Formats: sequence, structure tokens, C-alpha cells
Amino acid sequence: GAEERPRCALEAMALQIFEHHTRHIKIDQSVSGAEWWVQVRRPSDSLSGGIGFHWDKDEDAVDDDGLNLFPHLSTVTYLSGSTEAAPTVVMNCMAGNQYDDPVDGTFTKTFISRPEVGKHLSFDGRYLHGAPTDFWRSLSGDRPATPHKRPATLSSAKQSATSQRPAKRARKQPKKGAEDVRVTFLVNVWLDYEPATVSLTDEVLSELSNESVVLKIGMPTPPQAIVLRGAGSSCFRTRFGGAEGSDMALSIPLPSSLPTDSSILLQHRRGALGQ
Repeated sequence: GAEERPRCALEAMALQIFEHHTRHIKIDQSVSGAEWWVQVRRPSDSLSGGIGFHWDKDEDAVDDDGLNLFPHLSTVTYLSGSTEAAPTVVMNCMAGNQYDDPVDGTFTKTFISRPEVGKHLSFDGRYLHGAPTDFWRSLSGDRPATPHKRPATLSSAKQSATSQRPAKRARKQPKKGAEDVRVTFLVNVWLDYEPATVSLTDEVLSELSNESVVLKIGMPTPPQAIVLRGAGSSCFRTRFGGAEGSDMALSIPLPSSLPTDSSILLQHRRGALGQ
């Protein structure tokens, strides 16, 4: 919770991210907080180093009451960077408040974030997102080029997605093969509500570092925006959801190639999500 004292370095990082995103708003600290976890994906993993599309939500509320309760913000902090690693792909596509509600399958914006060490991404916690490793192959078989060091933001009256980069620091040279590992620190910001069963066991806590960590999140900068006038030159298609991971079909229109910017905003007439 927001009022609790961090017990390890990762909790301290999560609290700093929470405080950064809530510093200008009034909240009830007693029932607000940061849900965090670390994801490590390798090319050899069964998921091929990627993360399937999903909505962040309180899974217990789904199981117990059939309700979709979403965080205020979802955030990703990249602890590794690689031109081969899966990008984070976020769409302004939202599920209903009831788990069984039909999903409005149209969306008009797709935000693409390439992994870069120290980069911090935040977006509306109701948005559909994932990190598909086969995304690059949809661009006419193109392999991703080395990105420009230009993290980005997409912001409006209703904030959509923001990417920021902490202050630079000296980096150790990665070990051979380390550049292929995708490591992210994920923090969901919950306001005036806390998921019921989010906890850290004493056994896990004893294995975590207590080293002092200070995050310095910089100012956001605009993404490279691309407007697709038609249906797009190519399309990324995948399926996700359900026990077999194939309940829903997702289609994202794409240009024939993407710029090498760290973050890209695609604006299109409509993407499609359906059964």
C-alpha cells in the first residue's frame, strides 16, 4: 500500500513510480498502492520471449464476482534493451466492466514501444496490450533496426500512453547472450482500491536486495506519429485469451515499415478485435 514502508529495493522502486504518477492528484493513501512484478523473457522460453495480449485487472474480482476492475495506470520500466526483443504494443481498446460484456472491437491508435534500458512507459490501465515477438515479422519480414534514443509520450486530455527515460548512468557491458533477454519491471497504479491477494511472502522477501535505489524519471517527449490513410500496407494478426489462448482475434493495420524511433504512435481508421 501507499502508506507502507518498502521492505526491499523493488518495493522502493514501485513506491517511487507510484508517487511520480500520483504527485499532482488527491487520493486516499490508505486504499491506494502499487502492484509490481518482474518479467524475464528469453528467446528459448515457451512463450518465445514475448507476452500475450491482455488487459491488466484484478483477477480475483473476475473469479469471485465476474467484474473487470482495472488499475488507474499500467507501467513498464525496461531493465534491458535489444533490437531483437519484443516491443510493447498498446491499443486504445477497452473491455467492459463485466467480464462477460462484449468488447467494442474497434480501436484507432496503436502505441509501439521498443525496449531500451532505463525507459519508462505508462498508459491507461484499461488498455489492451502485449509484447508479441512475431510483431516484427508482420512488417514484410523486416527485422527491427537499432532505435534512435528518443523515448516518447502520447498525451491528451485523457492520457493514453507516456514513455520517459530516467537520467543516464554508466552501464556495464552485457555478457554474451544477455542482450537477447527481455527484462521488465512492471508496476500497476491502483487508486482508491487495492487488489485483495497482492502480497509478498517472507521467503521471497528474504531473497531480495535491500540496496538503496533512486529513480529519476525524466520529462516525456513526443513519439514519432504515423497516420495511415487507408487500410495499411500490412497487418499484424494474432489470437489471444481463453484457456487455449485463441478466443479472440486481433488485427492491427501497419505501414510497410516502421521508423527506428524508440516509440511510435500509429493512428489508423480502425483496428479489429473479434471472436
